[in-house]
Amino acid sequence: MIELQDVTASYGRVQALFGVSLSIHRGQTVALVGTNGAGKTTVVRSILGLVASSGSLRLEGRDLAAMKTHDRVRAGNSVVHEGRGLLGEFTVMENLVIGGDVDVRKRVDEALDVFPDLRGRLHDEVALLSGGQQQMVALGRAMLRRPNYLLLDEPALGLAPVMVDLVYQKIAELQSEGMGVLLVEQSLERAKIHADELCLLKVGRIHQTVASSDSARVASLIDEAFGG
Repeated sequence: MIELQDVTASYGRVQALFGVSLSIHRGQTVALVGTNGAGKTTVVRSILGLVASSGSLRLEGRDLAAMKTHDRVRAGNSVVHEGRGLLGEFTVMENLVIGGDVDVRKRVDEALDVFPDLRGRLHDEVALLSGGQQQMVALGRAMLRRPNYLLLDEPALGLAPVMVDLVYQKIAELQSEGMGVLLVEQSLERAKIHADELCLLKVGRIHQTVASSDSARVASLIDEAFGG
């Protein structure tokens, strides 16, 4: 389980999170929803140690506070950042397998089954790809590592609708295999379909956490998200 208790985070003198508490279990998808600037990406960055934070952050009972970002990834987290985090001068294949083991290299075909557009671009530099294709590379790289937890910041960004469906189908498969997913998603419709729980962030605070199966409370969350 990834567990945050009373987490605050700041960018210099600007505080971005105020006492955020949430948990993500293996085999569960939790969606962070809210308007731009609500703090959704900062929650992901806090888990990875990419922003100054305080409070309790634990992964399978281990304190993350003393761990560097690369150690947090090695401990079982994989992330697709909103900005993708790709190496533009490297090829698609190099980006897919970089830092991976032999098993990751063997699973490349799995990524290409989800993103067939990449089959003919494996030896092209990532910088030459469209934004949507770069997002496919970032998602494929994260999925190939079979992390215990997948942190997805706007995974549908730049993708055609048919690709979005394929991505979420793959996420559901990985979740069914025991992967926990933290999903930052602008689309409340997508979030309530694909997540087990929805957490509404407003100005760095969690205002509601509801089960996606609770239609009445989901409707209340949507009203709060868009009604101020």
